[in-house]
Amino acid sequence: MEQQKIVADQTDTPEFKSTPVIVTILLSLITMGIYMPYWFLTRRKELNKIDPEKKVSFEFPLSVLILYSLSALFTVLYLILPFSEGFVATIDGLDRIITFYGVTVMVILSFRAVSLLKSYDSSIPVSKLATFFFTIWYVQYKINKHFTSR
Repeated sequence: MEQQKIVADQTDTPEFKSTPVIVTILLSLITMGIYMPYWFLTRRKELNKIDPEKKVSFEFPLSVLILYSLSALFTVLYLILPFSEGFVATIDGLDRIITFYGVTVMVILSFRAVSLLKSYDSSIPVSKLATFFFTIWYVQYKINKHFTSR
């Protein structure tokens, strides 16, 4: 699917990519979560245009992208190579830590993104519960809805 760029009708406004939420969900699942930090890395420049004081950092999504990539690599290697039980247990423990760190960062960044959208236009209704459970999928939904309705 081709992505469209949608621009709000204000000066120096962010130019967000409109991506169907279902595509965002599928990419997240197919890539074993790697798409989620990538999503932030590709949209941080536009989010940061809204409020330079509340920036979406580069380091946190990049660290999650690297850790998720390593986790995915170990998962694939585990499926094709024989490893000892001790090694598998160690990797499993590390994978749990990586997952906890990644989910925590994605939730925090999603709240930051929703906060930025809300500061851009205070009329945007925001659900904290949806932000917590659906992270980038909810943020992408809000971006699509807010910018396509203009």
